[in-house]
Amino acid sequence: MTKQLQERKEALQSVRKSLNGKASLRSEEGKQYIRCLVMLVGTEMQLKELQDMKKDACQRPQ
Repeated sequence: MTKQLQERKEALQSVRKSLNGKASLRSEEGKQYIRCLVMLVGTEMQLKELQDMKKDACQRPQ
């Protein structure tokens, strides 16, 4: 799961770089840029949550 999320993050970062971040939010490219950012943030949040869960699991006494 972590590998898939990391691959998605890298793909979204690549797409973000190809889009114009200064485009008007009302333009199609501006909307695509915002959608890409939202998906990137969501992916990063999922990655952090998984990392935190793994960290907690490793720290629990057995």
